[in-house]
Amino acid sequence: MKSAKHKMCDFYDANEFLSQAIHIDDKIDIISKTLSDIYANCDLMKSRMYGFEKVQTSLNKSNFENAIIKLTEQKERLTEELKKLVDLKVQIIQTIENVQDGEARRFLRWIYLQGETVRSYGEIFGYSEKTASRRKLDALSKVVIPKDKITL
Repeated sequence: MKSAKHKMCDFYDANEFLSQAIHIDDKIDIISKTLSDIYANCDLMKSRMYGFEKVQTSLNKSNFENAIIKLTEQKERLTEELKKLVDLKVQIIQTIENVQDGEARRFLRWIYLQGETVRSYGEIFGYSEKTASRRKLDALSKVVIPKDKITL
């Protein structure tokens, strides 16, 4: 009985780790768009500050500089977050690709990289939903989670 509990924990851990991939592309897109906006705002503010620095008071110049500093800090934070997301996605892909069983690997790609459902997998590949659910447990049992796994 102890080993059954241990295996269920492994299924849970593998599912939890791989599930991070499901919306990762959306998060990467949002951060990339936000970074583009920050770069555009920094450039706009720098050009305004440069053009007006002879006529602006030091208070207004200071406000511009503070705003640029805040945008730069946000840019650095988002760049780090983006790097972590990309590293996580690569790690998840490598984890799935390291599964030796081709059917299990195909299933894991379908669910965790393409964001499809167990039901749709069964429909496409000719399995009942119950059989597809068992295939999921079988596939998860073959996952080796990296010791240095990245988590969000």
